[in-house]
Parts: sequence; structure tokens; C-alpha cells
Amino acid sequence: MRSITRAGIGAGLLVVAALLLAACGGGGPGGTSATPTSNAPTAEARCDLGETQPPPVLAACEDMLLRFDQPPEDVVSVTAREWPNACLGVPEPAEVCAQAPVSGYVVVFAIGIIHYTYHTDENSGVRLASVDLKESQPAGQLVVSGRAVVAFDFTPDGRLFFNQQLGQIRWIDLNAWDPAARVGDGELFAEVETYHESECGLIGLAVDPEFATNHYIYVYGTQPDPTNEKSSKARLIRYTDVDGKGEDPTVLVGDLPLTNPVTCAHIGGNIHFGPDGYLYLSIGNMQFKDTADDLSSPLGKILRLDKADGSAAPGNPFADDPDADPRIFAYGLRNPFDFAFHPQTGVIYSPDNGPGNCDELNIIEAGMDYGHPGSTLDVDTESCLGLGGVDPIYLFALPGTSPEEFQSNVAPAGVTFLSEGVYPGLGTGLLVCEFLTRILRYLEFEGPNLDEVARDLVLIEDCRYNVATDDEGIIYYSFDRGIYRLPPEALAEVAE
Repeated sequence: MRSITRAGIGAGLLVVAALLLAACGGGGPGGTSATPTSNAPTAEARCDLGETQPPPVLAACEDMLLRFDQPPEDVVSVTAREWPNACLGVPEPAEVCAQAPVSGYVVVFAIGIIHYTYHTDENSGVRLASVDLKESQPAGQLVVSGRAVVAFDFTPDGRLFFNQQLGQIRWIDLNAWDPAARVGDGELFAEVETYHESECGLIGLAVDPEFATNHYIYVYGTQPDPTNEKSSKARLIRYTDVDGKGEDPTVLVGDLPLTNPVTCAHIGGNIHFGPDGYLYLSIGNMQFKDTADDLSSPLGKILRLDKADGSAAPGNPFADDPDADPRIFAYGLRNPFDFAFHPQTGVIYSPDNGPGNCDELNIIEAGMDYGHPGSTLDVDTESCLGLGGVDPIYLFALPGTSPEEFQSNVAPAGVTFLSEGVYPGLGTGLLVCEFLTRILRYLEFEGPNLDEVARDLVLIEDCRYNVATDDEGIIYYSFDRGIYRLPPEALAEVAE
């Protein structure tokens, strides 16, 4: 039996924080600026309702408990203030509010990278005043600069190849990388003519397992279509590395449908080699609603391909169905940004992005249907389970929300498996980079089918696009400025 675990309280983007504030009733009466009178000592690390704290602080703690249905999180600070009005606990403003200053506190809580600021008065009135994104330094070491580094992979000769959404493929020699030296932007391998509106662009990259002999690099992305300036063509292209330059570009998959002319989105996707030696490609539904469960369409699928020419790999589940695309390995997916193979079982784990809720993590099996479009909704729902297809094993959600709520999605992006023995306290687990929250999440599995979440940890809070590990098991991840290396000592306290 598979068990469902919801992502715990984590982090959020400013736009998400604004939505949370609006939902919580922020911006009401009593929002004028305050004049500090004195600084009270910082509260205990946790907001313990049993502690002897001032009644206004306890009121703020209780409010946090009610809002988020969980024990209040870390208290950042408690500061004494004098307010120019006394309307903090009054639903509507009144003339008397501006005439009688009262004493109170500013109480700041941290949930992940979101700071919630409460204004309280001496009578235990409380109002959520603001929701802000906490600024933080990157957890890792910047290895190479680059904008929108969506995918990267390692070669056996010690190079890191990466692509940028705008169309460049670049590489850096990690053997020569000096953490104390000025960070560069790598060497140009190839520049791909790319259609890069919205979610589209150059987004997938993989190194051939036999790179040492064939020197192949594969990329997946969208290119302009000469017949329609509002659409693009998604293609899988192979390059040959010749002295650090990409030569002989060969289109392996070029027959995918044109992207949606309304908005270029939901193309997935990434490419990885499986333990069977075949090339797997994840593709979204391109915002065409009825394609994911249509076996004649490659959209909303994971494809399994022969790397030689992009044709269907032998043994695919629908090879004998004359009405099906023989390249399909699994179907019923909305927008799977990435996927990863378990290092021990070879089973695929893949997130799938919901339309505003029900962000999923699925175990992908040959021939199985994962339920889209029936399994995803664009409104609140009582459950994200039992809506069609194979149920997910895990559901993601924003801070203070449940995965069933609309606008709870975190947009899970890059994933990879971490090997046991590299990072103290961490075993074999799935790393998930959440685009909206910037969280790098660690999920460890148990049970006979490794489909029950045993541990759910937030490792860092500055991962946006992708995550991978090198041959030594060291984590690399991409954020706004480029690719970062996360040494084991950076996580020394996380797993304790």
C-alpha cells in the first residue's frame, strides 16, 4: 500500500507570499507606520504556548496555530512598539483609532524563507501585517555563471556541460575549477536557434553513457517554426564533441506537434539515459487538454527511445498497438519537468505539475496511465487521490496550504537521487528542486516498493531549476546566477 505524505511548511516566492497575505486578511485597519520605543529580548527559538510570554505574543502564536493548522514555527524577533492607533483587533477603522496610541509588539515568525510579521496591541489584539521573502546567501559555492541554467550533466573526463534556456550549450572543466578564483561563464559548445518564450527554450541535456568513445551530447528544446511565428517545434538533437565544440547536429526527434500558439508551455521536459541504456524523454501536454491520455499523441508522456535514431526502443509497452505511438513508455502526465532512476531498483520517480494544486510525485511504470487530464483540477478539491490513473506517492504544497487547495503548487522541477554515504546523516534519497519555493527537498523512501516517504527534509532554500550529482556523489544545483556546488559540510546540521 502506498502512503501519501504532504510537503511540510517550507518556503515561497514573493508573489505567493502576497497571495497568502491576501488570503489571511492582511492590509486591514491599523496599517499605519509604527514608532519604535524599545527592543524586547528575542523570544525563545520556538513559539511555545506554554511559556510565560506577554499576552499579545501568545495571541500572535495562537493566530499562527489557527492559520496554518500546525504548531507555530520559529520566532525571529519580538520588538516592543508604540502604535499611533488602537485598531489592531477591530475589523473596521474608527475615529478613535487615530487618537489613542497604545503599546504592543511586532512579532516576526519564520516559516522556511517566508517571514510573517504580526502587529499586536496590549489587549491581545493581533493582525497579520506583512508577508515577506527572507533574503539569504546561497548555500553552495558558485561554480559557473549563467542565466536560466535549466539542465546539466557530467562527462567522464571531468567536464560539466550545461544549457541555458535562451539557447547556449556551454561547459566548464571541473578539474581546473578553483573556488577562490573569479567565476566565469564556461566555454561555448554550441548555440542553438531557440524559441524561448514563456516556459519554452533549451531545457533538457544528457551526456551519452559511452561519451568516452562516441563523444555525444543530447539536448531537448524548442526551435522557431517557419510556418507559424506564434508556435515552435520541440526537438531532440544530438551533438558530437570535437575539441570542446558541438559538431554534426543531428535531429533524433523532430516530429512532435507544434507548441500551443496561445502560450508556449508544458513541453516538459528533460532527457536521461536509463540503466537499460535507452534514452528517456519527458514531454508535457503543451497545454492541449486531451493529448495526455491519447496514445496516438506523444504529448503528456515519457518516451523511451533508441539513441541511434530516436526511434522506439525495443520492448516498449505499446509497440504492438497500431493506433499508438510506439515510443510511449508511460502516459497521462501534465507537465513532468524531470525524472530520475532509483540507483538500486532502476525505477523512475517523476514529479508532475498540477494546474494550481495537486503537484505530484509518481513512480513511473511501463504502460501505466497517470490520470491527466482527469486527475488534475484548477479549483479546490477534497482529495488529489482517486481522480483517475495511478495515484501519486507524495503531494507537494506551499507553506500554510494543503495540496488540494488551489494556488498551493510549488512547481517541482529538477530531480536526482543522492547516494548513501556522501552527506552525513543522509542516505539514498530523492532530491527535488522546487521552482516556486526555491527549496531543495530530500525524500527518503521505505517499504517493499520504496513508495512510502520515511523522511522529508528541507536541505537548502536557493534551488530553482535543476539538481544533479557528480561521480563522487557531490550535489550541484542551479539557481538564478548559475550552477552551485554543495559540499557535504554545508549540510552538516540539516540531517541531525
